[in-house]
Amino acid sequence: MNSTLGIIKNDVFDELYYNGQAMVLHVQTYINDQKKTGEVLAEASVYRDFLKQDVNSTQYSIIKEKINERLERTIKVDGNIIEIFILNKDGKIVASTEKSHLAMDKASDVYFLNAKNQIYIKDIYFSNTIKKNGYTISVPILDEANNRFLGVSVVRYSTKGIESILNGYGRQNKSKEAFLINNNRYFLTQTRFTSESVVLKQVVDTQNAKDCFDPTEVEYITRNGYIGLDESVGKRQRVESTDYRGIPVLATHNYIPETKWCLITKIDQSEFLSSSNTISRIFMLVFVLSLVFVILISYMLARQIIKPIEKLILGAGIIAGGNYDYIVDIKSKDEVGDLAFEFDKMSMAIKQSRLEINQKVNDQTEEIVTKNEDMGKQQRAIINILEDVELAKGDLEKFKLAVENASDHIVITDAEGIVLYANKAVERITGFNNSEVVGKKAGNDELWGGLMEKSFYKKMWKTIKIDKKIFSGEINNKKKNGDKYISFSSISPVIGKNGEVVFFVGVERDITHEKEVDRMKTDFISLASHQLRTPLSAMRWFSEMLLAGDAGKLSKDQTEFVKNIESANARMIVLVNSLLNISRIESGRIVVDPEPTDLKQLVDDQLLEIDKQLKDKKQTAVVSVNKNMPKINVDPKLIREVYKNLLTNASKYTQDGGQIEIFISSKDKEIISQVSDNGLGIPTASQEHIFERFFRAENVVKTETEGTGLGLYLAKAIVESSGGKMWFKSEIGKGTSFWFSLPLKGVKKKAGEITINS
Repeated sequence: MNSTLGIIKNDVFDELYYNGQAMVLHVQTYINDQKKTGEVLAEASVYRDFLKQDVNSTQYSIIKEKINERLERTIKVDGNIIEIFILNKDGKIVASTEKSHLAMDKASDVYFLNAKNQIYIKDIYFSNTIKKNGYTISVPILDEANNRFLGVSVVRYSTKGIESILNGYGRQNKSKEAFLINNNRYFLTQTRFTSESVVLKQVVDTQNAKDCFDPTEVEYITRNGYIGLDESVGKRQRVESTDYRGIPVLATHNYIPETKWCLITKIDQSEFLSSSNTISRIFMLVFVLSLVFVILISYMLARQIIKPIEKLILGAGIIAGGNYDYIVDIKSKDEVGDLAFEFDKMSMAIKQSRLEINQKVNDQTEEIVTKNEDMGKQQRAIINILEDVELAKGDLEKFKLAVENASDHIVITDAEGIVLYANKAVERITGFNNSEVVGKKAGNDELWGGLMEKSFYKKMWKTIKIDKKIFSGEINNKKKNGDKYISFSSISPVIGKNGEVVFFVGVERDITHEKEVDRMKTDFISLASHQLRTPLSAMRWFSEMLLAGDAGKLSKDQTEFVKNIESANARMIVLVNSLLNISRIESGRIVVDPEPTDLKQLVDDQLLEIDKQLKDKKQTAVVSVNKNMPKINVDPKLIREVYKNLLTNASKYTQDGGQIEIFISSKDKEIISQVSDNGLGIPTASQEHIFERFFRAENVVKTETEGTGLGLYLAKAIVESSGGKMWFKSEIGKGTSFWFSLPLKGVKKKAGEITINS
């Protein structure tokens, strides 16, 4: 019983913790969107023109009217904005949505003092000016010509938006809740057991509140975030203690570096123990009654447990297949009804989240495509100009106007990489001004580079200088202030008349935001998968208990029903494990533990696992491996998953009596595996999508209803993370061949937190 309580307690901690991470991500995204709004306002040319105008000039009142119109439009769009105002270089309010605040002196306020050089978020505070709680995001307004400080754009926000993120959490429980505190441990949001009066007035003097702001933990989270979290730090964030009421709770905390806030999620231990005791009493009651009323219990199980669970499993399968509009709609007022209610809520939440993420990804993709096209055009134009002029430093003036105001970071270097020219966007993106860049080697550790492995830079220089080809790829860089960002860079060599490289043209774009959107998708999949595991585990336990006769002997029909439930539950667990594996690989949390591995043995093991499937379909499998094939240093757990997906698919999509062929050979510095079948084949229109998540070709969906559309995506991700590549060839009605390569030298050991699920 103690072990069962321990499992349930760990599941409660997991739910609190991962829900906390999801809310932290939501808060971070919300704050970043507000910072972006502040940046857009501060970069408006009309702001700069307004602050540079003499108050007595004829243009001043005209520009100020434009400013007022813009401020009013902005505040109408966002209901969470309380006020927008502009401070001049002396700290006085010169424009505001609150006319009574004009001419107020804010020179001593931190949102003016701290925003002279960078964006500043003033913590939640009570404003004596507006008599409300709020926080401000202030952005410096700089003269574009000389970077001179002109003033500050300030947006004052209410806390409604942040409160709405937290308010919906835990409403299905009596004591579960989430709230924010600042680094002085004062409440920033009220809780379900307190009124608004505690905000900014009452200190949270609990153990996890203290731990959240422990300097070591703050430094670790600020530097590393929550991806690949150190196990010792993760354990400290899960606490059994008392809360602000002095009541024993299970609690977790998540530090938010951007705002220096802490999010606390918790549930009363009495509620947790009550649920556990209820389960124990139900077990005892069922056991006692089963001895006296076997027939009655069997009937009740068939009518009240099995059929609702069957309906739940059917609904779960439909939802797993992507139909998030489906409603399970079980009305029973018991645990199954509660579980069904949570499934309905979950499916709607997943649907909404996927719609939002897909829309955001589509918008980002469209923007990236457009920017990449512009980037290519800019780069071609620069190269054409360089080739048309005399190849000397003095001639660079002839094309400065073509690239000076381009949105992308553009530099031109000599053949050794020494910067001859940098456009305005270089300073905007990196923080380094022209005088700090020209004359130095582009992208070294004195400027914005130096964060990649030496082998990366060696390969890049070989491509552009020796091979004289264009290099394109993602690079980790840093700004002058130390902030790191991810760029997509394209470097092109310009060839002189004698065939030697005389210039390099580098065009770079900050894609940090796009990468963050992609990370959000992975985090969402991981969170959703973790939330699904608890009800699936409970269903598996109950199924096993019923089949074992713990609730009395089942009839033949009842046994068949429960076996169907167990089978459907197993399919759902496979789906959840696949989702978790994908999120773990993409986040870099998987342990890679290479060892000398016999690939043929891996294939033989997997063929043994699907032996029953092969015999049922009367299929044959032929394995051909070079006799001198060496063992390869790879992680057998990961590569086994690749063979498992390829062989399972080959059997599933091959007709009865078909044949599967597996070939393993070496070529140059690679070992290549091939898995071929003579099955359905992949339609031409579907081939470009075959490695996408959740994608299944139309012809297989009609014949094989079961499948997640995740196997090939996962297999390809594993192969590429092991230094190889995967490709295929297919023809309708004739079958499909998949190939994947692995480096003969093997892969490097990599530390991580978790291993892959099978």
